[in-house]
Amino acid sequence: NETKNELFSYISGGLKSPSFLINQIFENQNKKINIKYINLNDVYKNKFSNNEINLYISKNKDTLERELVNLSYVKLNPQILTQSNEYNNLYFQTIDEIENLIFEGASIDKIKNAYNLKLININNFYLKNDENEESLIEIYSNRNSHKTNLIDKNEYFLLYEIKKVKKVLPTINDVDFLDNVKNEMKINEMKKLHKELLEKIQNKKMNDVNFIKISKNKNLIKEAMINSVNDDSLFEPRSIDLIYSLPINSYALVGDKEKNISIVKIVDFVSDKSIKNADEKSTYKELSNNSISNELYGSFDLYLNKKYKVELNEKSMERIKNYFK
Repeated sequence: NETKNELFSYISGGLKSPSFLINQIFENQNKKINIKYINLNDVYKNKFSNNEINLYISKNKDTLERELVNLSYVKLNPQILTQSNEYNNLYFQTIDEIENLIFEGASIDKIKNAYNLKLININNFYLKNDENEESLIEIYSNRNSHKTNLIDKNEYFLLYEIKKVKKVLPTINDVDFLDNVKNEMKINEMKKLHKELLEKIQNKKMNDVNFIKISKNKNLIKEAMINSVNDDSLFEPRSIDLIYSLPINSYALVGDKEKNISIVKIVDFVSDKSIKNADEKSTYKELSNNSISNELYGSFDLYLNKKYKVELNEKSMERIKNYFK
C-alpha cells in the first residue's frame, strides 16, 4: 500500500491536464440546468375512507395495540427529602439509601412509607400526541425495562414504579389512535410511491406521460433553473451532484434540505464555456488533475479487485438503496 501511494504521488505530482479537459470540467460544473419537478408532498395520498382505515387496522392489530400503564412517581428534591433547599450531604445520603432499597427489591410503596412521600398515581396512562410532561414521557419510554427506578434529573431525582402494563386495541373513535393510524398509512403510501418511481427510473420506463400522471394536475409541475453544481437553493448538495451527473431527458428522485422528496426531469443545459480569469483556470486545473488521479486510483483498484476477487461492501450498497425509503 505504501508503494502504491508513493507511485501515485509521483505520477500525480507530474500531471499536466490538457486544456480541453480543464474546460470540460468547468463547463460541467458551471452549466445551468433547466428542470421540471414535482414535489411529492403535493401528490402523496393522505385521505383515507373509513373502509380503508378499518381494513388497515384489521391487518395490523398487533402493531397498533396501545400499551396502557398504571404507574406511581414522585420528584425527589431537597425540600421533599430533607425539608431544606440545600443539595447537601444529607440529601444525597438519603438518595443513596433509596437507591439501595430499590436494589434490594423494595417497592415504591415501601419507600413512600419509609420517607413519608406523596406519590402521584396514574392508571391507564399512554403517551398522547400532545404530551409534554418530561417525567411521564421518560417513565413511559422505560415501561418495559425498569419496574422500579430512580433517575438523576440534575435538579431532582425521579422515583417511579410501573405497576401494570396491558395492551388494548383502541377504537376508531379515539382521536389519538385515529391520527396515528392515518399517519402510518400515509408513510406507507409515501414509501410505496418512492419505490414505484425508483423502479420506473431504473428500468427506463419513466417518460413524459408517466411524469404528468404523477402530478394529477399540471399546475403541480414546476420549472426551475439550477445555476451551477454549487447552487443548493432548491435541493440539497447530494441531489445537485446527482442532477449534474445525468444527461438530458433523465429523471431522478431528489431531496431538499427539509427532506422533502421531488421527482425531477432534466430538460436541457445552458453552458458557459469561458473561464474568466487565471484564478478560475488554476482552480479547474487542480480539479482536472484530481480527476485524472482518481481515475488512476480507480483503475488500479479495479485491477486489484479482479486479481484478488475483492467483494463489494453490501452494507454500503444497502445504505444507498435505503436513502429514499
